[in-house]
Amino acid sequence: MTRAKTIWRRATERLQDEPDGAVTVTRTLLETVCKKILSETGEEFGAQDKLSHLCRRAVSVVLPSTATARNNFPRFTQAAASLMDAITDYRNDVSDAHGSADEVAIDRHHAEYAVSLAGATVVFLVECYRTTKITA
Repeated sequence: MTRAKTIWRRATERLQDEPDGAVTVTRTLLETVCKKILSETGEEFGAQDKLSHLCRRAVSVVLPSTATARNNFPRFTQAAASLMDAITDYRNDVSDAHGSADEVAIDRHHAEYAVSLAGATVVFLVECYRTTKITA
């Protein structure tokens, strides 16, 4: 997942001077990791699939059903999918992903929050995937 590391570095580097760009790159990071996991496990996905859908599918691939059935864990995966929808919406509203007639200011701490939450989700998915690969 070398590409994911490069994207992560870009997201964190942009936080200081380009918080809107950091949010754009963060969304790219999430999508890249989910698609990489799905691709490497032979799961098909469409170019137009929503990020939250990709997330749910990636989670279902990397977590055994016994893990998701215990301890209300499905709430975590639902929250991750919801988070991805929120980051996508936030990116669409305030990031540099789309042109705008008006300049929209984004507070750095809001971008840091989005980047941090996405980073935690990515680490979780990658570590689950690595564990799944090792035990398979």
